[in-house]
Amino acid sequence: MFFFPYRADIKLHRWPLLTLLLVVSCLSIFILQLSNQFNMERATRAFCEDKQPRSFRLAASAVFGSASPRRCIEILFGMHTARNREAFVEKKITNARTLAGFDAEASAAYLNRVFSENYRRFAITVPPYLTQSLWYYPDSWNVLRMLTAAMAHSSWAHVLGNLVFLFAFAATLEMLLGGLVYALVLVALAILSHSVYSVAMFAVNDALPTIGLSGVVYGVMGLFTFFLPTTKIRCFAWLAVFFKRFSVPAWTLFGGFVGVDVYHLFSQQDASTINFAAHVGGAAFGYLIGVVFLRKKRAQVRAILAEDGVNGTEESAESGHWSNNKKRKW
Repeated sequence: MFFFPYRADIKLHRWPLLTLLLVVSCLSIFILQLSNQFNMERATRAFCEDKQPRSFRLAASAVFGSASPRRCIEILFGMHTARNREAFVEKKITNARTLAGFDAEASAAYLNRVFSENYRRFAITVPPYLTQSLWYYPDSWNVLRMLTAAMAHSSWAHVLGNLVFLFAFAATLEMLLGGLVYALVLVALAILSHSVYSVAMFAVNDALPTIGLSGVVYGVMGLFTFFLPTTKIRCFAWLAVFFKRFSVPAWTLFGGFVGVDVYHLFSQQDASTINFAAHVGGAAFGYLIGVVFLRKKRAQVRAILAEDGVNGTEESAESGHWSNNKKRKW
């Protein structure tokens, strides 16, 4: 089943240019990631389908029991995308067969040397791994990587899902906050949500790197809910031949999604690669940014919405009465 919120039930008085720029940037980066992945895989396959040195075929047979191109791709592509190539190779050769004429230690050293020498030949023919240069390792606390990781994604479902959710809430927020404050909020959410992931993974060895805009998206949902909790969000659901559009209050969507992620975050049986810590952290900080820094702005927004409506702020927001004819200075 597919379920997506796609827009707030409020008329916008201008195009949300920064939000659209963010959408286009994320899509462009993902297309570059796909192109890079394709070129890497093609170069790796071409290299491994060529006749390999006897020493490499011997080493691959000792580790995998086979020197087929598939095994060559496994070891070389793995080395190319590993954070620590030496550790990756050592892990691969841990249970390797001891070569004839060597003791266990000398055999392991020989295998390590052969794989490293073959990788040096291979690295000349294959492009660097773009996604690896963008993702964020939780033990690095690298602020630049926190920002680049938010712009990168792992699949079409990942990037499109994040961007649809983002637009549903962020387009309105851009109007409320103005360009500069809105941009600063997005940057802050990227840094804060990734910092939460770092804290959550503090005692975890070999924690996975992370990519994706979802921490920012949850933060935007939280901040939107702070401003306009009862505003309806238009959604659609699709299951096989069943398709339905409906509207849900922002606080209901926000609470539902965060509640599910909190459950998964603390579930001992959950082995998902979804970054629930960044989701929950982004949601909490998004709401807190509103509470700490933007309470006066919320009062101003609600006063203007009430002025445009008939029966008060909440009814006005729910009905979408955001005047297109009046110039507002938010």
